[in-house]
Amino acid sequence: MTTKAHDAFIAPARARPQLWRLIVGLILVGVTSIAWFFTVVGVIYLVSGSGGPEWVARMARADTPTSTLLVLSMLFGLGLGAMLAARLLHGRGPDTLLGRRRRVIRHFAWATGVCAAVLIVSTLIPYGYQPLPGLELNL
Repeated sequence: MTTKAHDAFIAPARARPQLWRLIVGLILVGVTSIAWFFTVVGVIYLVSGSGGPEWVARMARADTPTSTLLVLSMLFGLGLGAMLAARLLHGRGPDTLLGRRRRVIRHFAWATGVCAAVLIVSTLIPYGYQPLPGLELNL
């Protein structure tokens, strides 16, 4: 089942459906993701100096909020690679991957608000049990 809105959204993707574009795009996403990883690790080494190996080890464990955020930041490389592949191989911008910017921002704001509300409510309501601790708050 398709709709007119969905057909309009995926129309740019149907313009160039060659298999070689898919393969080159996947390689480009992989290379971009690896480059992003080395960029983040390089910045960690520049900022922390001799503490670089310790931070990389923390990232492997993801045992602090900062190291967990650094690990999650690796996903940015995948998104960047997808946008780069769409631009270079299909002549498409990020809006054709995500949708209209205004709508994306509105949906992101709604999702953030809902998550914040659930977090606030779940922390304020006493449940009668002692929750187990998660990550320690060591930066």
